[in-house]
Amino acid sequence: MFWQQIVPIVQEIPQLHSIYVFCAQESKYKQSINKGRKVKGVFSQIGSIYDEIKKTIQQAEKGFIPISILISSSASDMNELNQSFMYSQLLKEILLDMKYDDKAKQKFIDFCRVQNSDSKQQRLHIDEFEREYHLHSPIWWYTKEPFIYSVLNRALRVQDTEVIMKMGCFVRDLHRHIEQLYFESNDRHPLTVYRGQGMSNFEFDELSKSKGCLLSFNNFLSTSVDEEVAKIFAESARNDPTLTGVLFRMQIDPTLSSTPFASIDNISYFSGLEKEILFSMHTVFRINEIVQIDDRLWQVDLSLTSDTDEQLTRLTECMRIETQGSTGLHRLGQLMIKMGALNKAEEIYKTLEETIFDHDWKELAHVHHMLGYISSMKGDLVKAFSHNNKSLNIRLANLPSNDPELSGTYYNIGSILCRQNDLRSALEYYERALNIDLGAPRPNQLQIAAAYNNIGEVYRLMENDLLALSYYQKALEIKQTSLPFTHPSLADTCNNIGRIFYSMGDYSNSLSYYEKAVAIQEKYLPLDHPSLIATYNNIGATHRAMGNNSTASSYYMRAFEIQQKSLPPNHPSLATIHNNIGDIHQQMGDYSAALSCYVKTLEIQEKLHPPNHPSLTTTYNNIGSVHQAMGNNMTALSYFTKAIEIQEESLSANHLQLIETYNNIGGVYYTVNNHTTALLIFQKSLEIVEKSLPLDHPSRAIAYNNIGGVHQAMEDYSKALLFYKKALEIQQKSLPSNHTSLATTYNNIGGIYFTTEDYSNALLYYEKTLDIRQKSLPFNHSDLAITYNNIGEVHRSMGAYSTALIFSEKVLEIRQNSLPMNYSALALTYNKHGETHNSMRNHFKALESFQKAIEIQQKVLLPDSLDFIITNNNLGGVHYSIENYSVALSHFEKALEIATKVFQSDHVSLSFIYNNIGKVYRSIGNNTTALSYYEKALEIQEKTLPVHNSSRAITHSNVACVFENLHRYKEAIEHALQAVEIVHCAFGPDHSQVKANQDYLDKLCRKL
Repeated sequence: MFWQQIVPIVQEIPQLHSIYVFCAQESKYKQSINKGRKVKGVFSQIGSIYDEIKKTIQQAEKGFIPISILISSSASDMNELNQSFMYSQLLKEILLDMKYDDKAKQKFIDFCRVQNSDSKQQRLHIDEFEREYHLHSPIWWYTKEPFIYSVLNRALRVQDTEVIMKMGCFVRDLHRHIEQLYFESNDRHPLTVYRGQGMSNFEFDELSKSKGCLLSFNNFLSTSVDEEVAKIFAESARNDPTLTGVLFRMQIDPTLSSTPFASIDNISYFSGLEKEILFSMHTVFRINEIVQIDDRLWQVDLSLTSDTDEQLTRLTECMRIETQGSTGLHRLGQLMIKMGALNKAEEIYKTLEETIFDHDWKELAHVHHMLGYISSMKGDLVKAFSHNNKSLNIRLANLPSNDPELSGTYYNIGSILCRQNDLRSALEYYERALNIDLGAPRPNQLQIAAAYNNIGEVYRLMENDLLALSYYQKALEIKQTSLPFTHPSLADTCNNIGRIFYSMGDYSNSLSYYEKAVAIQEKYLPLDHPSLIATYNNIGATHRAMGNNSTASSYYMRAFEIQQKSLPPNHPSLATIHNNIGDIHQQMGDYSAALSCYVKTLEIQEKLHPPNHPSLTTTYNNIGSVHQAMGNNMTALSYFTKAIEIQEESLSANHLQLIETYNNIGGVYYTVNNHTTALLIFQKSLEIVEKSLPLDHPSRAIAYNNIGGVHQAMEDYSKALLFYKKALEIQQKSLPSNHTSLATTYNNIGGIYFTTEDYSNALLYYEKTLDIRQKSLPFNHSDLAITYNNIGEVHRSMGAYSTALIFSEKVLEIRQNSLPMNYSALALTYNKHGETHNSMRNHFKALESFQKAIEIQQKVLLPDSLDFIITNNNLGGVHYSIENYSVALSHFEKALEIATKVFQSDHVSLSFIYNNIGKVYRSIGNNTTALSYYEKALEIQEKTLPVHNSSRAITHSNVACVFENLHRYKEAIEHALQAVEIVHCAFGPDHSQVKANQDYLDKLCRKL
């Protein structure tokens, strides 16, 4: 017959799940047709087929629900289990131990209605469930209704504690029903069961690497004794290219595990359809074999085991003790805090608060204490203080002043005061709590460790790093002897010790402790636990300090992702994350993105703190730094001033936070050429560094670099070089060899050698700068452009113009790729490119570059912008070189017109323009007019520049040339002699400028 040919063919189609045969002679063909593995039966009534298809669809949906499979992540320890196993195990224990009433069931039903509000059919099923719940067994309902098994298993898979708790009454009933059937059965013989399902390709890849390891199912596990039924589910998964079909073959020895299971073949809604064995939660198996059956279809052999992760078992027992409580709800609240589910914990304790009788002062004090702790964890310090204060007042009214119950509340209040920067008061509360704990008849060692940890935190914030470290180490010693080495509390103390080493500039030790902390947290905390935020931030900050920007950025983003899931939008941790990401953007030269992050930080902080809170100063400094980098010096100074005003009011005179702000303010004054003020402020910063930090701390190197920069700007090159080399010596001891701060110092030293015409040393240090920056910065970073420019300038000065041009073109390429075409930095790069061509006497190419520069500037700049002065000077210079004197003069005069509008009459920049104009008039033979401009230049320089500034030598030499042309040799000799004396003092006796000026002086003397 036709069916005999067609069934064997079509049942091999992977997309085909089930076959139903409609046949009037049902009994005649039923036995032969049912031999097909996908054939569900022979039916003579179409209604019967409909009912069976409906059941199969529901079963298929159930089979495709992803279940929670936790695989050992360590090949070195085959008995290791995921931390989720512990938390779900504790949650199950608490839920099973809780007392439920009709209200609990109603909450579950109401929740189901909300979840299915858009499905009329499901709402009808829920109504049926509400009416008839007690008419059927929990297993019957579990196997019947998708709104139960799909929601429950999803919640168990993703550890959605809110859903699990709402379904707690049903979870308990279902577990107890399985348990009842398990104990009623006398059959303890080994058996084999199967489960077919799809796993994501990624999950299966992890599974395939885990042969010999443990695997746990955290949810209710449906299996079948019928291999073919399970295989159908596994094969069906292959229809989705993102899934791999897996047939689990499970060897069950009931004597090896305490997890109950039962045959539900006669109890299930699908009675007789699947020969189903249902396991309660937390079955643990050993992965024995993994064998491929077909393309994207595998068989995984498992055996039920009693083996456990010994470390996790010990930690679980410790957590079980720490989550003890007078009722199941109390235990549940404690567990939610441990898991970082703070909103759910708060909801539980608020529920408890509403049910407390007025006379039960002990319970009321405890609930306020817990609500205060939760509010503090969430960053709501006002609410935290209110709850803790209520708890303290209740306990003080009913207990002796040294009762151990008081110490916990003192700790909480101290923590709040600490975060509000009231460090003295915080220390007072911590010490009060510690004295109570030390005087207790049976001292709680972990409470004492917490006290040491808290006191250490106060001393850290007071910047007494050594005293803070001693308290942290005391806390760590106690915890190491009292807790499993996997306990998350150990991670907290490792974090704190890491922060001390970070503050001391010992980044390798800092990173070592942070990595110890994160190894514990990632293994034994939920993956979205708030504690991981601080650790990821700390690791990111250390990598940033070590110059590993990409690694730092990845850790900051991990912290940000967790924060969005687990903390409110105005939590202080979010401000920290935005700040850290802003630091990365700033370091990478993306100033607009950095500014956006810093503004977000400030918005959060302004909601959390009063306007004079010290936390705001870091953000003000960061915003100021971005504005300074963007050239907005006065805006930058306004933010730095806000920061210093708060710090000088709230901090001690030698507080380390003052260092950064003084450096920033000094940097602005340096940028606007107020070198005297800049030097005074940088010296203030150095005084604090010398009093407060070790000799090889990186902050000392920053101070030396800053002071060196001012001396360089004042042309005191020997003193500048001395400070730069002091900075370099410290950095080479305290920083990795590829740290970006080393690049800055190499660049500074290279600049000194370039200015003093020691070109070989200049090139050596600039190339060291380039080597670091190429390894640590993006290819289009502005600092790389600066380095290429500096190297090009050295080659240009050495006469290697073709090499200089190569580097100039690299700079231009970066600017063109990283900046819009109408950006002023690109115009300045065209200026530099033109200067290189001009040095090569490629005057027309130079002219082309200068013309591009001015075209960009005319589009984006105001008419009186300083950048126009530079470009007009350059255009005047190239026209002067090709003896186009009238055009040269017009550009120099345009530069002078702008300069007289934006500068005071004695600004040094005017002297350079006067010199250029004088040069043109001298070249066209108008020596008298030339002399008038040179004398204007000299008058300004004598007022504004140091006596031995080389620019004064150039002007004296120009005046001497005019006097020579006018045959006034005696006056010419006077000015030429001054030029020689200046360059001799500025550069030393062997400098080429000294020889050139001396030769000219000798020539003039021979004319007398």
